Amino acid sequence: HNSPQCVVAAMPEGAVGKGKDDDLENPYELLELEDDSCGDKEIKTAYRKISLKCHPDRNPDDPDAAEKFDRLTRAKDLLLDPVRRSELDRKRKAARDVEERHQQEDAKRRKLREDLEGRESAANAKSQAARRATEEAEARRKHLRADFASRIRAREEELANRQQEVATEVSEVR
Repeated sequence: HNSPQCVVAAMPEGAVGKGKDDDLENPYELLELEDDSCGDKEIKTAYRKISLKCHPDRNPDDPDAAEKFDRLTRAKDLLLDPVRRSELDRKRKAARDVEERHQQEDAKRRKLREDLEGRESAANAKSQAARRATEEAEARRKHLRADFASRIRAREEELANRQQEVATEVSEVR
């Protein structure tokens, strides 16, 4: 019977350099306590309530019950020892401070990235507009060249026809 209160992650096999309570992760969470401002009475009450659900005698079919119960007991002992609890609270506060600093840093990084992306988009739009303008100017030049060439050909045909007419007139006159 694995109730949600009894589901506890096991310490990784072969963990090196860990203290005996390092696998507890968050003793407050393990004992389902809201925050680190709870008193000894609340810790003991929470321990009794959860230990009844996790006790190996009550869960004979759960092979991990003894380990879960042991972790629960060590969490209670850690929180009831003022020296160890203050060390834990100090570490947790330091971790929260680091996390907050990372969140602020992430916001700064996000702003820098958004600014950079905005500048890149503006530069892209500007270069695309310049490329379009160049392409349009080139298309106009091609059109004008083609138009000019067709006008020259038409004029040359006209002149050739006129020359033919003049040559025909001259030969008729002779």
